[in-house]
Amino acid sequence: MTTTTLVSALPTQLHIEPTEFTEAIRAFHRTWIELEEGGGSMWQDVRVVEDSYGPPLLRISRLLDTLPSPTDDAPEAPEDEDNAGENDGEALVRSLPPNSSEQKTTVVYDIVYSPSYRVPVLHITLPHPPPNSNIHDLLVPASHRAQLQHAGGSLGALSLTDHPITGLPAYFIHPCRTAEGMAAVTKSGEIGGRGGPMEYLMRWLGLVGPSVDLAVPLKLAEALGKLQQ
Repeated sequence: MTTTTLVSALPTQLHIEPTEFTEAIRAFHRTWIELEEGGGSMWQDVRVVEDSYGPPLLRISRLLDTLPSPTDDAPEAPEDEDNAGENDGEALVRSLPPNSSEQKTTVVYDIVYSPSYRVPVLHITLPHPPPNSNIHDLLVPASHRAQLQHAGGSLGALSLTDHPITGLPAYFIHPCRTAEGMAAVTKSGEIGGRGGPMEYLMRWLGLVGPSVDLAVPLKLAEALGKLQQ
């Protein structure tokens, strides 16, 4: 292979065009719906959000089991035997485990197309974050924290920015190292083959997702894999 041929092949292997990105996320969303919303997982929702100024984005919402029960460490109040009977109802309410929704928080992952880098970019928001929470503690496995805390990491730093579509504060993994990362997980000529845009999206998710606790549910991954054949 000549140098000219290799250079001309790089965009196909390491980048994705806007139309291909749109095709991939729409197919991802259709497959989620066909599986009756993912076939059972902690994912709450998958949707395509339109953008009048560019390609749509893919939004994935899921629950996090991160909030400790407020009663876990609470000392038990002494019981007044004389008033025990009349206070039974109130005591029962106090002793009931908190509602499951109070023990979970939702994280929203937006997969947005970057026209500058020609790659997907992951933006993360927590609409109702737990008190005194840290996104690295909530989402980033210990094995990935070092690389996401420094701009020189293999994926780029996890930083706070303005969401490119909503304008609200969001964390994002800087795309400056994405093409380099795709090169590391992709053999020459594979992207753009039979798997097409969906193969690219799934490889990108496999590269970026584990660093922020985003894993495609097994049934959904199997169904999406059939689209690449």
